[in-house]
Amino acid sequence: MGAITFSLISAVLLMMTAVGGVEVELDLFCPRSIGGETQWTPDKYNSGHWTVQGSGMSTSRLTYLMKTLGATEGRTGRGVFRRGDPSAIKTLSASRLKPRAALNEKLCTRGYACQSLGGSDEIVMADGGELLDYLEKNNISDRRFGEYAALFLPMLQDKQANVKCPKYFEPVNEGMVYKDPRRYMGNPPNSLRKAAFTEVAKFHKEVCDVVNSKLKNSGCDTLCGGWASGWSDLVRQGFLAYENRLVPFTKEAGRSTKFFSFHTYDSYKQKEGEILMQGGHEEGLMDLVWTHTRNQLGQPKPIVFSEFGAGSNEVWFVSSNGKVKSQKLKTARPYCATRDWAILNSFTGLMSQFSAHPDLILKTVAFALEATYDAKGNPHPWSLERKVNGKTVWTHLIKFFEILAGVKGHYYRVTTKNTKVQVHLLRNGNTFWVLMKNFSKKDQNVKLDFIDGIPTLGSGSELRSLRLKASPGTAKCAREHRLPWSGVPDLSTRKLSTAADVQKLMSNYKMARMEFSVLKLSLRVAPKPRRSSAVKRHFSNREVVKVFQSVGKSNTNTEKFTFNNLPSGSGNVKVRVAVGGYSDILKVKCDATLNGVKLSRPDSSFGPENGAESRWMMFEYHASMAIVKSSSVVTVTCSCNCNKFTGHISSVTMLTEQLSGGGGSIVVPSPEDDDDNVDVPTKPGVGGGSGNGGSGKDDDKDDGDGLTPFSGNFRNGNFENGLSGWTRSSTGKVKLSKDAKKGKRALRITGVASAKQVFRVTSQKRISVSLDMKINTKKDKCEIRIVQGRKVIAKQAQKKTGWGRKTVYFKARGAVDVVLYSGSSKSKCLFDELSIKQK
Repeated sequence: MGAITFSLISAVLLMMTAVGGVEVELDLFCPRSIGGETQWTPDKYNSGHWTVQGSGMSTSRLTYLMKTLGATEGRTGRGVFRRGDPSAIKTLSASRLKPRAALNEKLCTRGYACQSLGGSDEIVMADGGELLDYLEKNNISDRRFGEYAALFLPMLQDKQANVKCPKYFEPVNEGMVYKDPRRYMGNPPNSLRKAAFTEVAKFHKEVCDVVNSKLKNSGCDTLCGGWASGWSDLVRQGFLAYENRLVPFTKEAGRSTKFFSFHTYDSYKQKEGEILMQGGHEEGLMDLVWTHTRNQLGQPKPIVFSEFGAGSNEVWFVSSNGKVKSQKLKTARPYCATRDWAILNSFTGLMSQFSAHPDLILKTVAFALEATYDAKGNPHPWSLERKVNGKTVWTHLIKFFEILAGVKGHYYRVTTKNTKVQVHLLRNGNTFWVLMKNFSKKDQNVKLDFIDGIPTLGSGSELRSLRLKASPGTAKCAREHRLPWSGVPDLSTRKLSTAADVQKLMSNYKMARMEFSVLKLSLRVAPKPRRSSAVKRHFSNREVVKVFQSVGKSNTNTEKFTFNNLPSGSGNVKVRVAVGGYSDILKVKCDATLNGVKLSRPDSSFGPENGAESRWMMFEYHASMAIVKSSSVVTVTCSCNCNKFTGHISSVTMLTEQLSGGGGSIVVPSPEDDDDNVDVPTKPGVGGGSGNGGSGKDDDKDDGDGLTPFSGNFRNGNFENGLSGWTRSSTGKVKLSKDAKKGKRALRITGVASAKQVFRVTSQKRISVSLDMKINTKKDKCEIRIVQGRKVIAKQAQKKTGWGRKTVYFKARGAVDVVLYSGSSKSKCLFDELSIKQK
């Protein structure tokens, strides 16, 4: 997730969070790269599996999806086997394949070659499992099929029609599922299953070796990879699927494939042995795959999610007599709008998780198809269309593409302390997009703060919200589908005309449980970047380390994880630990240290609320001003007073963020507990709101970059209203104190720590900042600093014991930070009665 504004003295400061709420800071002046990637594109994140089967979607409906909404076609189940001529595999006959390739443009509504409708070149092409049977039956080698694919793929491009080769080639769809001995043996020995999965890995190695080699200089830039199979159960049976699938596939095909592809689905089955993930499990799984491939191959393997969504085969389908059975279920339950919501909730949750990793994710494809029906005429759960009184209409799944209409742009810095709400900030020209997903089962109060002030809006700004709307008529079908809630998906749009509209709406926005929202900000004048940031990720040397084998007793275990080739320096560090296991996972507690220094873990670390269903826990640890060495050690100590639990630390990863002009210091988001925070929100327009110093009125004069001017007011300088408007560092202690110069409360900072508030100056007139400071001994290092960018432009220290009044003077234009600073591990500083005047 994004990072917050930083100042020179503390590197990163934490914004304050209202009790029970989530505060988000947006930096419209700071473009951000993540592992070198800078853009969020519809090709990668707003893509569907629309035309894999059935009679195809009509041209008018494809036009709405692709031209009107800007979504892209992501994958086709018609690969080189189904699309070509299988009899040409043995002879490698180009003459037989060319007529098949000539049908390419006509197959737009059957998947691929939809460029005329605004389609994407970055499509994934795959064949069904019958390909493997055909090769075996006809004694065709894997290498020969690779040669056939390398011959046919370039024929699919049509330069006159501007149709290019498919970007990604999966030789077979879900080959591991198709070849799993469980399909025909019931409960085969594990050794037999692992052998079958290894054979699928060898098939991918042979095919991709040929395809990637022959297409290298052909003008056809198709990349070959796999395995295109499910992965959400890697944690099951003590990570047995990890051992059976990921390990042998990496060993056999890791160096031959250009990417690994997976299908990930949330399940809503809700019985023992099943999982209800709601999108929150992905980062732990991705970290595991990337850590494993980095350790085995030297570099983490990028991922293509060629299918993602939600479903449950044993609940959402029934046998012909209407009873639920396992295996061979052909009939879908009747259409249910709440089922659409279950899929939409997973679409938005998974897409949000994917969006945080643009450097290691190449493509994602939501599993939403054209109208497909069972024998009774019921639409399958993943259908984008269904029939009502003989007329084809959209299902609610279309709302996923509607809420993302027009969204694209470059990543910009954003942060939210509470990880139950994930936020992304994008910029495309004069338009900023804020994407927000609530992973919690509870409503969340969300507050947006603009670091350099609220922007002056042009026309077209709006808030789109996708929520579950109550509907008593859906209760029965929700129960039949074993869903924990009922209702109908509702997509609403609220127009925003002025900065005051934004401030009023977003100063305390109640985000419903599971809601996904998109805030569009069309600015009158686009801000020019003043700074930039770059996020880098690092992987430890170990994965899937067993830490528990508990039966009715308390267990504690400590493990060490080494990180090499880190950028050395001091700054803030974020470490993520994923723990996987069964039954009592919510009782697991872990602590972590970095090079012997304890890291803090926020109460809001992702995982506790969703861990019971997903069988995963995600712990995040933070430290500011930490010393990072090129080779650093993270020590994780976990305990669990469990009745029955087998647990593993599946992965440990580290994020660092470097800001421009930072001299190599490491900077990352640094949230921490806010038990001492007493937040009384101010009314919009009083005291300038958070971080802008303006009145909030929409008739304020614009100074040329779309921000409201400074009015001379400062938010909450006497701390009687708590710490509203202030952000604090994650080191030391920043809290309220009863020892005040005036009133009842002051701000106490202990140890190396700081708190800040940002405001904006629009003229070169002199500014004075005054406050009361108290030190107990002359060794206390207590200061007020004025920081612009990374430069301290003014400062004053309290040198006499007791209370004293200090004033700093400065001239500046633009955003500045007022920073209250404690610079010694033994310092105890008190601050009160702060005021700002403009002359």
